[in-house]
Amino acid sequence: DPRDLHSFPTRRSSDLFPGQIKQALTNWRVNFPDNVNGHEVNVVQGSGPRGLLATLYFDKTSSLLTRVVRLVPSPVGRMPTQADFDDYREVDGIKFPFLYTYSWLDGKDSFKLTDVKVNVPIDPAKFAKPPAK
Repeated sequence: DPRDLHSFPTRRSSDLFPGQIKQALTNWRVNFPDNVNGHEVNVVQGSGPRGLLATLYFDKTSSLLTRVVRLVPSPVGRMPTQADFDDYREVDGIKFPFLYTYSWLDGKDSFKLTDVKVNVPIDPAKFAKPPAK
């Protein structure tokens, strides 16, 4: 399913942002600066397992990640997926994007967060199986 973005190294897009990038991509190279949504960005690109190519766009002013474009091989050529990150806010000293937009060949999903909490306990009942109807 293209919505899970075939992320490195596991398959969850959250694993990409940003902690595992150094381990997941190799052959890093710097590309020409670009513009994403009206913001000047620095562009770097790296290669991953099984022919993955990822291009990362970092805002020149804030240095925050604004876009990741991933190209994965398929029988009909490379398939692109794009993840955009916006509306960064500080939460317990960490910058989090509150707006995520994922695009693939035949669709697009956006997610707007209203609240982010770091390292708070979660009641195990929230994960309980709902009662049968």
